[in-house]
Amino acid sequence: MIGRRRIDRTCEQLDRNELAVFREFVDDVNSMMICHGWYPCFEPVKTPATLSRRIIAYLLRNELGFDGLIMTDDLDMGAILTGYRLEDTIRLAIAAGNDLAMICHRIPEIDNVQRILATLPQDQIDRALKNVAHFKETLTPPDEFSEAAFGKIDNEIWALRVAVLGEERARQTAPQNVQRSPVEMF
Repeated sequence: MIGRRRIDRTCEQLDRNELAVFREFVDDVNSMMICHGWYPCFEPVKTPATLSRRIIAYLLRNELGFDGLIMTDDLDMGAILTGYRLEDTIRLAIAAGNDLAMICHRIPEIDNVQRILATLPQDQIDRALKNVAHFKETLTPPDEFSEAAFGKIDNEIWALRVAVLGEERARQTAPQNVQRSPVEMF
């Protein structure tokens, strides 16, 4: 069973280290993804950060003053799947202050997710839609696709794979790696 990673740091330790970094760049970013880690100093009952109102609404929004788009990490990861039903996950994620609930593998559930979203309080939906709209307004259009640029990046990734694994291992592909995404493996 894959569980939530417990982060045993005090509020003071987080404030001096990790949160100090957030304070430095909070005004320079327009979106953040919340992890599934459990921070007992904020949530005494085992709760992933993605579903924590204390972390998202109070810490990130109120204390740190972040006003951009907030999204969950993939809600199809073991830390969520092993402890929550889909309906509870969606309700808790949006109620905690997330604007987007990322579901990356259960595509057949999309109609069910839309049904769940339709039952949420209107103020939560309005807040999320407002943040999504603002985020979309700030996006820079992507560069036109370039096969040459794509090939260059692909070659750089291959070179990194060879540097890490060696030529022989880099060329090997395990069947389980083809069938499962990296997210599902962790």
